[in-house]
Amino acid sequence: MSGLAQALCFFCAVVGSPPYPQLSQRAVGDIRYTHETPGGGVHVLRLSTTDYLVDADPYRAERLYAFAYGFAYRACYGRFSLAPAERKSWPAVGPIYAQQFVFRCR
Repeated sequence: MSGLAQALCFFCAVVGSPPYPQLSQRAVGDIRYTHETPGGGVHVLRLSTTDYLVDADPYRAERLYAFAYGFAYRACYGRFSLAPAERKSWPAVGPIYAQQFVFRCR
């Protein structure tokens, strides 16, 4: 195979390959997050947290929502719509350690 053909095949393989997964970034306290923009002005925020010594699901869910709200507020300069991205195929079972949120700037 010629050098030009090999270069084109390499370019096609790189462009056509799926994106690599993001590593989560550490945020305030015990929250880690990834931020994605799949297109159309939509932002996906994936959050995870850990346990405190005395902790419960409502407190963890509240911390995750507060972080998502603040992140969207800063990203959209105060004008946004925020909603949890719930997967209907997965029932909410057990302790809440991770959540996804979708927001769109207005």
